[in-house]
Amino acid sequence: MGPPPPVVSATAAYMLLFTTFSTSIQFSILGEMPYDYAVLLFFVGLASSIFGQLVLGYFVTKYRKQYIITMTIASVIGGSAFFMGISGIVRTIDKYNAGEDLWFKGLCSSPGSAVPKLQQMAGTQFEPAVP
Repeated sequence: MGPPPPVVSATAAYMLLFTTFSTSIQFSILGEMPYDYAVLLFFVGLASSIFGQLVLGYFVTKYRKQYIITMTIASVIGGSAFFMGISGIVRTIDKYNAGEDLWFKGLCSSPGSAVPKLQQMAGTQFEPAVP
């Protein structure tokens, strides 16, 4: 049947923590981290996690059903995917209505690209692969 739901939940939580921490470090190194906003979201996430653990633990104990954990994780992931899709569609429509170019842009030549920042951080040690 697969691993038990508490193991799946713990593994998913660990991978989420690892991924968000490494991404936060990357944003911080590149100087793109809005620290006031990050601290606020950290405490909102911490409080929500504690609340979710208490509520979910209560229902799992009361009904003695482990599938509640799996259904909660699936609901959150499914809802996130749905709303991210809606957000992308709305943003694309807004850009289209504003007359912005919707075609692909170069990764290195776009404004706000991380490449000039990385070159500046590396100093003279950074040599492009193409002469």
